[in-house]
Amino acid sequence: MSSHITFDGNLAEDPAFCTSDAGVCYARLVVITNDRYRNRAGEWTTGPAVRHRVTAFHRLAENAANTFRKGDPVLWPAPRPSPTTPTATATPEPVGRSSPTTSACP
Repeated sequence: MSSHITFDGNLAEDPAFCTSDAGVCYARLVVITNDRYRNRAGEWTTGPAVRHRVTAFHRLAENAANTFRKGDPVLWPAPRPSPTTPTATATPEPVGRSSPTTSACP
């Protein structure tokens, strides 16, 4: 069983573009999202900010690194991977509990 997500938010920092030892290029992005919902009184409320770490590979990584900058709005679909579709992974992480991020890749 697999799960696929789509979320929208804004980039928290410029994408970090890297190449692995095996020669695979990838980009690391950090996207901040806020859910909006109606509270019990019927008023719209903004939920807590959530940080998503996203890793894009191959052509998607190149496009993301060349196109996106800090603060840009992002709609991130995570389609089902196929041999010809660039893949992306996302790990939600509460903003207050994140480790420091850098623009350099390990």
